[in-house]
Amino acid sequence: MSAPKAEGGPRLIGEFCVGSVTKYRAVDFDGVRYHLGDHVIVYYGGREWVVKITDLWRSKVTNAAKFRHVWYWTPHDVRTYGGALRAFCSEDERHEVLQGTNQDTNDVAMIQRRCTVLCRDRFRALFRGLSWDRKKKLSDVFLCTRMFCQYKGAVTDLGRLLFPGDSIPKHVMKKANMWRNKYELCKVVPDNEKPYDEEGRTKPLEENQFEYDGVFVID
Repeated sequence: MSAPKAEGGPRLIGEFCVGSVTKYRAVDFDGVRYHLGDHVIVYYGGREWVVKITDLWRSKVTNAAKFRHVWYWTPHDVRTYGGALRAFCSEDERHEVLQGTNQDTNDVAMIQRRCTVLCRDRFRALFRGLSWDRKKKLSDVFLCTRMFCQYKGAVTDLGRLLFPGDSIPKHVMKKANMWRNKYELCKVVPDNEKPYDEEGRTKPLEENQFEYDGVFVID
């Protein structure tokens, strides 16, 4: 586990107002820009947690940069709280997180680094056929297909419409040796995900759209 980072002077950017409250679209911290909706690793309670940034603002009391976030739980956390849970397989459990229903507010200084949370299709396309050494390089890539309600102890499935997950970033594709196959595998896109023009004709894929092992990926 990483030790907590020292305060590095987070800089909030992209100001906008909601009523009389000033909020922000992003924050620069330790040389990295984090946006609303990003998944990040935070250090809390002596360990690392996956969370999703949902709000950014500056405290009027302490002047510290604050963020509100959704928690993600590991299968071990869920079992600790008494939830009945079975992982898809032992390999997935090392990467699986469950989206929580609870949110909290903390200092931006708690953020350690960015991470990636994928839906099942993209996760399996990314990890299929990888060697153990390459899988170790993807320790900050997670799978989420379920939600955990802490107060009820209930686990429910999340379909792709409810949780589309992140797009696969370029640096993650390179670690998985997926990047070199980008244009070789740009052939067939599933019917339900093909881009169409106004007359219903299939449009050519954009430069940042490609298919990998049967999964339509948008970079």
